[in-house]
Amino acid sequence: MISVNPIKQLLTRILDTVPHHSVYMNLSESTGEQSELVDLLKEQPNDAVILNIGSLSKNLRNLHPWMINLDISRYENVDLIGDATHLLFCDECVDLVLFKNVLEHIKGPQMSLNQIERVLKKGAYLYLGFSS
Repeated sequence: MISVNPIKQLLTRILDTVPHHSVYMNLSESTGEQSELVDLLKEQPNDAVILNIGSLSKNLRNLHPWMINLDISRYENVDLIGDATHLLFCDECVDLVLFKNVLEHIKGPQMSLNQIERVLKKGAYLYLGFSS
């Protein structure tokens, strides 16, 4: 397992170097975090494409009709099995990426963030969190 502090430092460097056409939300480990996520999902238009990377068993699909759950293994709520370092989506086709408590488990965090940046539409959101 990778230590969280080097990943936070890497993320800061990456976000400082990528084109700033997307808006990044950095989640805290607050009690209001779940309500923040629910509110953000409710704000998305019904036709927004939402990619939930590392979805595992989290069932958020009932919060938005166009939720795509991606994980590296098959689970009940997973729509696509895949790797965050090689997203098989077109450039700028996703309105919101949920990437909560996943980055610290990935061997190529920079590659994952580059892929997310590539698939996000201009002005889209990356909802990001770290586990400690």
